[in-house]
Amino acid sequence: MIATVGIAACVLGMGLFAGHRLTPTDSPPETVLWAWERPEAVDFLTSSEATIAVLVGRLRLSGESMTTFPRVQPLTLPEDAPRLAVVRIESDPRQRPVLDAPQRQRVVDAVLAWAAALPAARALQIDFDATVSERPFYRSLLEDLRRQMPAEQPLSITALASWCLGDPWLDGLPIKEAVPMLFRMGRDAEPVRAQLARGVDFSHPLCRSSYGLSSDEPIPALRSGRRLYLFHPRPWTETAFEAFHHRLMRDLGETTWITPHAAG
Repeated sequence: MIATVGIAACVLGMGLFAGHRLTPTDSPPETVLWAWERPEAVDFLTSSEATIAVLVGRLRLSGESMTTFPRVQPLTLPEDAPRLAVVRIESDPRQRPVLDAPQRQRVVDAVLAWAAALPAARALQIDFDATVSERPFYRSLLEDLRRQMPAEQPLSITALASWCLGDPWLDGLPIKEAVPMLFRMGRDAEPVRAQLARGVDFSHPLCRSSYGLSSDEPIPALRSGRRLYLFHPRPWTETAFEAFHHRLMRDLGETTWITPHAAG
């Protein structure tokens, strides 16, 4: 069965983060496809092949204001595919946001409103490349979301790779997972890739259960058994998915890394 999904109708159901923070020994490797801000048709997948991480909305903070951009692009996926909701937060570089308590509450309200439109949502991921000065706001935002979200709904974030290399700011965040983004790393790319090539793992435990990878960049040295979040700069196709799959199998030395999901 195939479902054509819009922002108002998207239903999330997934086994990720079931009950506790996952580590490499808790479950076999699984894959998550990011369905980003464009039309996506991933109905070529089966429910055992991948979780779909759907960008359900984007928020832009500027001065005292906040602009919301709910997903309007069509999304077609298998009816029983596990799904993860993603919200992207951006700061206006031309007019820095005030990042005060009222603005933070508006962000929380917007995120929770999108979640309320997704009645079966069981997980939420926040994507925010917070600068050092924005970290106190981000921490308070995650704490507010955690308090106001359903207790059984896990919260995760994407993480700049540099955050995972001894940066203590992740300590104590109320999240189940921080996904190290191993693409579009800018000046961090060379030292991060060199460290992984030497076999040095990320120092923060929140960063040790998954990797974020892109199909158009080299795959760094990876440890097997971790969840793989996959980004494609164009709409996903079966050919693109299979090509990325084979690259990852080759580099990881796995006979298979696509496995059925555990029950949530």
